[in-house]
Amino acid sequence: MDRKLNDLYTLKVIAETLNRSDDLHDMLQLVLEKLLEVTGLKAGWIFLAEAPSRYELAADVHLPPALARDGKAPMCAGVCHCLSQYWAGTLKQAVNIINCKRLADAIRLKSGDTAGITHHATVPLAASGERFGVLNVASPHKQTFTDDELNLLQSVAYQIGTAIKRMKLYEAEKRRAKTFAKLDAAVRTIWEAADRNAFPAHAAKSVARAFDFEHVLFFSAEDGRFVLRSECRDGIVHHTLPPHEPIAIDAGPPGFRDLPFAEGGKPARFYWLPINMGNVCIGGLAIRISPSFADIDEAGLMALAAHLALAIENLELNEKRRQLQLSEERNRLARDLHDAVSQKLFSLSLTAKAAQSFADQQPDLLREALADIQKLSREALAEMRALIWQLRPLPSDQPLSEAIKAYGAKLGLTVLVKSRGEGRIPPRHREALWRVMQEALNNVCKHAGVAEARVVIEAGARDIYVEITDAGKGFAVDGAERPGGTLGLSSMRERIEQLNGTFYVKSGPGRGTTIAARVPLGHSGKDA
Repeated sequence: MDRKLNDLYTLKVIAETLNRSDDLHDMLQLVLEKLLEVTGLKAGWIFLAEAPSRYELAADVHLPPALARDGKAPMCAGVCHCLSQYWAGTLKQAVNIINCKRLADAIRLKSGDTAGITHHATVPLAASGERFGVLNVASPHKQTFTDDELNLLQSVAYQIGTAIKRMKLYEAEKRRAKTFAKLDAAVRTIWEAADRNAFPAHAAKSVARAFDFEHVLFFSAEDGRFVLRSECRDGIVHHTLPPHEPIAIDAGPPGFRDLPFAEGGKPARFYWLPINMGNVCIGGLAIRISPSFADIDEAGLMALAAHLALAIENLELNEKRRQLQLSEERNRLARDLHDAVSQKLFSLSLTAKAAQSFADQQPDLLREALADIQKLSREALAEMRALIWQLRPLPSDQPLSEAIKAYGAKLGLTVLVKSRGEGRIPPRHREALWRVMQEALNNVCKHAGVAEARVVIEAGARDIYVEITDAGKGFAVDGAERPGGTLGLSSMRERIEQLNGTFYVKSGPGRGTTIAARVPLGHSGKDA
């Protein structure tokens, strides 16, 4: 009965000790000291050995001088019987280890005093099928442990293994939380990229800075091989790199690779992270292994690769959208040239031909024809200038309010502008709003039947509001955005929605027209 009470007391003390520290090594040292105290054993040590052929002396108490010499060097190198059995899978429970190899070597080499210790008991540390290392305990001149002692040590080892597993899960959660905080910072900057060609340098810089990586390489896939496109080394981004021959990298699952991109072109250990779009690998990141890499959760890296793939796909889609907008713009200008300028030039040609036929006999008709020719040529010239103005970019130093007044004048419109806070409007937003206001004034000129329009431009702390109003003929809004429509409402709406904004149209026959848009500030839009 006393033996059982002593064992229960030991397990109680060990359980209490295991909850006294959140640091793995501190916890192992404390529990080892307490175990020796309550059992009366004199020495002990714990090896953590999760990976084959690799181990770490995680805690020790009263090592004999032969094992403690030279900073515990005999305990940190070589292989002993207990670790050999542990890695071989034959050490499944507490056992007596006959003639400890490290102690036997110390005696054979006369490298120090073993304090009378020649044997020890070894217990595997495990929990829920997961193995963590071994616990060794010993006393001078003690060569065997009883079954009761081994059973107690087995129970203690299970407690320790469970505590290690709990602590590792906790550490993994902390590491995952840190990783996803860094991932959030990286993703925010990655999605600010607006240019596909500059994306490799932008991505390498964003990842290196957010995760504190010393060296990041960005590769693109070309014909089954990979070409280095950009790198960030020690915080410096190399946008233009010397030409590199394509290299063969296994585009399979993520993992460690030896790549020739260290200083002097020497091979170094990198972590290869493929970037997949669907089932196709379109590139990859290579991250130089450094202390900061050890703190990164692998799930976070997988999420990073997914975001990089989405960002690249988004840039490609937006490039296609820009090309489509450019094509639509060209088609619209071609229609305008055909519907307006070319028809006026055709009328001008017919009028000039008619003027020739009655130049001598009917001077009054000649004067009327010449007046028509002058009017038609003036109108054609005005429309041609307006079309040319549509192709010109907005000058970076010209306020939107001034630019839209000048554009209205080219169309023969008086534009009354109310403006506030224009200095807050980012360049990309300015360009989109400029094109929308141009298109709206074109509609006023062509369809409204009035010579005046009102424009409101208000940029606040959070958003930009733009409104173009006329008191003209108006139109039925339903169906106005149909394909082939001449009002350009679809292109205006798309420009605003690309900035995550909202587009409004209010009109009706005989009730004038109001076109308005509200665009949030502080967001780079869908193609950022």
